[in-house]
Amino acid sequence: MVRRLLAALLIVVMLTGTSTGADDAAEQATWLLKKATLVHPNSFHNVLLRALRQMDDPQLEPLFSELVQRSHPEMKLHGILALAEISGNKRLDLALVADLKDAAMQAQLVSAAIDGELLTLDDAKQLMGWPGLDDSVRVIVAAKLVSEGQKVNASLLDEAYKSDNPALRGMAAMVLLQLGRANAVEALDEVASDTTPNRDKVCALLLQSAERYRFMAVGPWAMSLADKSEGESPLAFLGLRMAMLAKVDRALGAWMHRYDTASGAVPRIRLALLSLDLA
Repeated sequence: MVRRLLAALLIVVMLTGTSTGADDAAEQATWLLKKATLVHPNSFHNVLLRALRQMDDPQLEPLFSELVQRSHPEMKLHGILALAEISGNKRLDLALVADLKDAAMQAQLVSAAIDGELLTLDDAKQLMGWPGLDDSVRVIVAAKLVSEGQKVNASLLDEAYKSDNPALRGMAAMVLLQLGRANAVEALDEVASDTTPNRDKVCALLLQSAERYRFMAVGPWAMSLADKSEGESPLAFLGLRMAMLAKVDRALGAWMHRYDTASGAVPRIRLALLSLDLA
């Protein structure tokens, strides 16, 4: 909704102009386009570029193509995604993905393309088989395919499963668990028992990803994570949410216990909204 309002506002400003006529309107439109292609310290360029992308106007193709040539990561990613959005088949150009040498940028691009439904299943399968593809990108693509009920060669995730990066290893473990590898939960348990400061952040990310991709096999692990977390902590809430979504047997009883023993109105309201949302 916010993006649509921004897009609408930009269209109005670009097309209506001022009382002095069409010349002023054209000048304002040119000024806004120039603003959108400049990097702002407060990241306002992201707002303007998202608004331009929401216009879904093929006539902006020269602008977006120019952005693709930029060295600035955000500009380049906006350009690639915009070209996919205005293309006739709404499809990400895999050649542009291959041109990105930075693994983090590739992962961000592919994830955004999945969210925007710009990556077809055929293209996702092709990406999975790319030699040299970064493990983080491969796991994201695998998650998309598995969530769509597609078959994935589990051996392609072995390197990610062995990673020293807890988030990457945990994500690979969730995909493998959903594929039926029961012992993959051991890796999730290791991530949950980690003593590093970002442990909760990593576990929260995994739980949110499990919900996003509807990995119901993660439900029992999510329930155990909720049991081990402090009663009203964000992690306990996320764990319980995923367990309830996956219809884990103990989840409803755990919800009722937490509701009955909540310390006040605020946690009860959160729990009530949780049950309403899942219902």
